[in-house]
Amino acid sequence: MFIKNTYNFKVKKFNLSIKCISEKHINRKYLSSIKKSKFILSKINNGELWQKKYINKINLSKSKIILGFFYNNQLIATSGLQNLNKKYVSVGIFIFDKNFLNKKVSHFFIAHACIFINKFFNKKNFFAGFNKKNIKSILSYEKIGFETYLTKKNTTFKRTTIQKIKLRLRKN
Repeated sequence: MFIKNTYNFKVKKFNLSIKCISEKHINRKYLSSIKKSKFILSKINNGELWQKKYINKINLSKSKIILGFFYNNQLIATSGLQNLNKKYVSVGIFIFDKNFLNKKVSHFFIAHACIFINKFFNKKNFFAGFNKKNIKSILSYEKIGFETYLTKKNTTFKRTTIQKIKLRLRKN
């Protein structure tokens, strides 16, 4: 799903914005980071053409959205959200700009992706699935209130509500 709304927020000293991305936002830094990532679940083909088709397909969907996080009008991270037509929305995050990696800000990005969805789609419940080895992601989600509700083989599933996210965000 593609909507034209933009949401602005501040994390530490950075003024950021969130909006839907399109194929024009795909750049080499983004593509290179996808290739290197150990935890992206579906990396069938990560070439530029494939990635553009993937984003266009999501933008036409009625139940999925891909958001971009922008700093100084440059794409620095993305968040994919699925199940917009259901009670629980799935949320994932991918930060690839080196200026934002290992800065302890990923929980802010996750929280604001959920706030964007709450603001423009009135969704209140969120979940995420993780490879058990992806400790950094698990800790980031837990920091804003995600709690385990299911474990399968190598995957842990966590969920939370927008109220918990906003409460935890104020504390951080």
